[in-house]
Amino acid sequence: MSDVKDSRQVVEVITSRMVSFLENELGVVVDSKHIYLRDVPLINLGYLTTLVSMDGHISALFVFTYDKPLIETVFTKYTEGIDIAENERDIYLEECAGEIINTVIGNATRDLEQKDSLLTFSPPVVLKEAKNLIKKKNAKFFNAEIHTESGTLNLFYIVPKDAVKESR
Repeated sequence: MSDVKDSRQVVEVITSRMVSFLENELGVVVDSKHIYLRDVPLINLGYLTTLVSMDGHISALFVFTYDKPLIETVFTKYTEGIDIAENERDIYLEECAGEIINTVIGNATRDLEQKDSLLTFSPPVVLKEAKNLIKKKNAKFFNAEIHTESGTLNLFYIVPKDAVKESR
């Protein structure tokens, strides 16, 4: 990669990694994906949302937000063969979403690395049935939508406004 601060490139890498994970690891059919490099004032969150911050030559917050039917499908496939008590199901659902964002972002770091720079990321934060995130004036939000047979996953890339180099 010549310049990983390029917003489109970062969003494309993360989106491609997520599509690959859904299709190849979980067998979830992806119908389409759309990347929007526009500044959005508000993120409407889905049923379950995970957040991870990244530091290094990319300083950003990644947000994955799932429709309920999609995260239910993902959870069922991800935990296939594991006995989970009904009273622990919600805990494991949230853990599943956290593991997925860790896996996807972790695998993407290989495509985003730069010589002599280390990318680190935080443990995931999971939000259930939260409403939205509002943009602060010094931040930029960009997103990708992944439409599957079971619902939609929205990926958001949030960076400090001065860190954005946009492709044309």
